[in-house]
Amino acid sequence: MRRKGLLILALLWVTVATVLLAGCSLRIGFVGSDSIGRTNAKFDTYVGTKQQSISLEQGQSLQLEYDVKVSKGSLHISVNQPDGTLMWEELFTEGGKATLNLPATQSGAHRITIKADKAGGSFDVKWRKD
Repeated sequence: MRRKGLLILALLWVTVATVLLAGCSLRIGFVGSDSIGRTNAKFDTYVGTKQQSISLEQGQSLQLEYDVKVSKGSLHISVNQPDGTLMWEELFTEGGKATLNLPATQSGAHRITIKADKAGGSFDVKWRKD
């Protein structure tokens, strides 16, 4: 009987360690999809990061359209150039909706990052070359 208890305790410890080392992402009630030029999701609680990229030539523009609703926590959206230089960012604690035109000053893969911190709500982000 004591051996069975130790085995259960060891399995529980391994499970907890695996969860802690899995990148600290939490998704409760998460329903989302990704496609070319679009990512969206609805969630009760989300802690984590999503990244997408689009290749642009210097002088082209990135048209970014977003619709964000936040009922708790926060959602951060940013766009970076290939060298990591920040092009645009916004922190949402309630919500927002806009269409932006961001000129690329570098050629290469531009990164769109969506980071949730104990957020509840939804996002719909679309992008294309302009």
